[in-house]
Amino acid sequence: FFFQAEDGIRDAQESRGLGDVYKRQVFGRLIEKLQTTRDTIIEETRQSFQSFDQMVEEISDKDKLNKKLSSGVEEYYKTKQQIVEIMKGQEIIGKLNQINSNET
Repeated sequence: FFFQAEDGIRDAQESRGLGDVYKRQVFGRLIEKLQTTRDTIIEETRQSFQSFDQMVEEISDKDKLNKKLSSGVEEYYKTKQQIVEIMKGQEIIGKLNQINSNET
């Protein structure tokens, strides 16, 4: 007994068995896991780059601050030296005045 294709009845497709279904499930889960792992790696890498950029910015800011501090310290010592020189000069003037007053 033979049916024509026009009757809407086709030959039954041969069953693939449970092994093929299991393989598809395993591969599907594996693909999902790989995609999740990939997404996690991408996100962690992005965060690492952001952290690195922040560290570079902080280091740059610290370098700028260190340069300002160094400049400030140098200025402090120059000013201190000038004050010491002025004080020495005033001491000399004071001693000269004492000598002059003793001579007169």
